[in-house]
Amino acid sequence: MVPQFQDVGPYARPFLMVVMDPRAAGPHTLVALRALHRLLERNSLQAMGGSLTPRPGFGVAIEPLTKGVLNCKFEQTDAGADEAVEMAIADLLALMVSIDRRSIQTDTLMDAFNTVFVTRNTFVHSPALCYHFEDVLTTVVRTVFEDLDSLTDPAGRLILEFLVNQLLHTPLVGGDDDASREAQIAHDATRVLCLRLTRWALRCGFQDVDNQTLMAAAAASSPDDERGLLQIIQDDLCLSLLLNGQAIWAYQDNTSVVPGFISMEVLSEICTTLSTLWTSYNLRKHLVPQFEAIFTGFYQRALVLLRKRMNPTDSASFHANFVFDAGIEIILESLVDIMGLHDHRQTVAQGNGGCLESLFATYDCNIRHSDVAVGLMVELCRCTGSHVNEDGDVIDASLHGVGLHPLRAAAKEESATPAGSMGTPTNSSVSDTTSQIASRRKHSPLQKWQQRQTCTAKFRLTEGTVCSNYYWKHEMLIPR
Repeated sequence: MVPQFQDVGPYARPFLMVVMDPRAAGPHTLVALRALHRLLERNSLQAMGGSLTPRPGFGVAIEPLTKGVLNCKFEQTDAGADEAVEMAIADLLALMVSIDRRSIQTDTLMDAFNTVFVTRNTFVHSPALCYHFEDVLTTVVRTVFEDLDSLTDPAGRLILEFLVNQLLHTPLVGGDDDASREAQIAHDATRVLCLRLTRWALRCGFQDVDNQTLMAAAAASSPDDERGLLQIIQDDLCLSLLLNGQAIWAYQDNTSVVPGFISMEVLSEICTTLSTLWTSYNLRKHLVPQFEAIFTGFYQRALVLLRKRMNPTDSASFHANFVFDAGIEIILESLVDIMGLHDHRQTVAQGNGGCLESLFATYDCNIRHSDVAVGLMVELCRCTGSHVNEDGDVIDASLHGVGLHPLRAAAKEESATPAGSMGTPTNSSVSDTTSQIASRRKHSPLQKWQQRQTCTAKFRLTEGTVCSNYYWKHEMLIPR
């Protein structure tokens, strides 16, 4: 509990009075703000921390000083001077949070964060000032999440919940008029900023968190209690990433030139955030159903739409394909990052293995989940020109349940062969046999792949429980 100081201190009080005086002009307020910033930065004013009584000397109480800066009022003069005052307010708030954020109450800290965030998105600023506000918000997020007490830290929980809610509740605007385009640009800027700050929170807050801490946080969660950071990521963040990512195909129609609900920049930030979640190994163990929905509903769906894309017939369809190809390229680059960013020296049983190996062990070898790895691999193969259905036949059809029917086909072929016969062709069918051998040689990689899938299907049908328990013992599957 942070104590409520009645006075900011004798040395900071004169400057704070100027900051809070509405009769002061912008340049005067700017001088007072910069003076406080310089005194705190050079340790001329020492933060009192959580002591109940002010210490003698050049001390300052951070909590009332933060509230006073948030209540800054000044007489507006010109746009340049007003922007300088806003920048000084943001810099001073970030400095006080970085000096001693535990001396600031959680509500006051959120007011400071929300003030800078709203100022960044509400008022019209120069690009340099917008980038500066983003740096201030990044400083606040890094300071809070690098110093978390637990995964239920109030400040971290409120900041992450605020950022994720901006992604969930930001309206998806459609339309081709000027007002709709301006609103779309503003909403996209909000999404980009929230996604970047969310990635900083994930990197700083979950980089060194061990699996035992995450398991304790998952076990302690309950609908009646306040949600922790892990529950916010599981319930809200992953859902917002999936919904906003799928919005790129909202207007996937060759007859329309209207793009999706989000821009390419937002899509790139979404894919980067997904890559950050996947590379967080301990956190990834607690996002098993979430990543199942992401891989099947986002990446695999992108591959299906790419395979079914029609060739352009006019300028409108050409533009629609151009926009669609730009989004698919970003998604495929993200998939390459996910597939490549891992330690090749380890296996799934040893720890953090390869991406495709981890997907196969987590989902395909568990009868409670869908075939994520096989479905993803097959769609990748089909996008490169292969046409295989669920029976292993070379036709253009949907692909699910690979490898079961080739067993029956092989048994049928074996039963049709006479006993003791080696299948030697007659003279009348030498040319047909030669073409069949050439066909086998041509498609031997595909046949080998089908044989492996056949063995996998047999193993899952007969020993699926053993496989699931084996990987659960090696901490690759979360206990059900």
